Amino acid sequence: MVNRLWRHHFGRGIVATLGNFGKTGSPPSHPELLDWLAVKFVESGWSVKTMHRLMVNSSAYRQTSAISAQAREHDPENVLLSRMSLRRMDAEQLHDSILLASGRLSAKQFGPAIPIRVETGGEITSQGVKDEWRRAIYVQQKRSKPVTLLELFDLPPMSPNCTERAHSTVATQALELSHSPVVIEHARYLAGRLLDEYPDDRARVEAAYLRTLARRPTGPEASRAVAMLERLRKEWQAHQRAERSTEPYGLTSQWKAMGDLTHALLISAEFAYVD
Repeated sequence: MVNRLWRHHFGRGIVATLGNFGKTGSPPSHPELLDWLAVKFVESGWSVKTMHRLMVNSSAYRQTSAISAQAREHDPENVLLSRMSLRRMDAEQLHDSILLASGRLSAKQFGPAIPIRVETGGEITSQGVKDEWRRAIYVQQKRSKPVTLLELFDLPPMSPNCTERAHSTVATQALELSHSPVVIEHARYLAGRLLDEYPDDRARVEAAYLRTLARRPTGPEASRAVAMLERLRKEWQAHQRAERSTEPYGLTSQWKAMGDLTHALLISAEFAYVD
């Protein structure tokens, strides 16, 4: 159990073969640590929360993911924990993080499963409404209709049993995040709240970075983002005029330009990866 918890946080178990502790499996990289964690688990009253807290507060977990020349030479696979392994969020984590960053994640617990629906383009999504965008754990699971975002980011199928999650990197993942109407809607919801709450582009850019990437933008990043917003506003206004849109040009173009920025942040590698 503690080996599986370790793998969840570090991307690799102390015993790499999670389902095989026998002679045909991989030997533990740190056998004394594995034994110590197992003893701690028992002493804590089998508290999973205690073990999570112990691991994430460790110095091993708080390492940077940057690779030094010495670590690259002596520990290229990071078996010795010379750094933190760069890893992508699991499917449910990515789903929930997008909702949290956009400000639409509901804190409601329990209750019936959230139904799924098939969008016009074939994408399968949960039927979130207003403040009822709930965590992935509450979304209905059907073998015949898996939720597209979760399936593409390697949510284990219900059958057969999955002993260890895969972490693939395929083009369809980028296409889903870039073109999904639901992801774009979440991004524009966040953009609307930023326009409501902050008076100018510089403040909105800083708030967008804090809400999505949990950091402030650097000086060059902020300057590029502000310049990009101005360019996007002009492009959206030109598009609206060409389409003879009935929406107000100024307000709509400002909102959609900010939506493009928040969308870019939500689908960035920095957002999806834990470093």
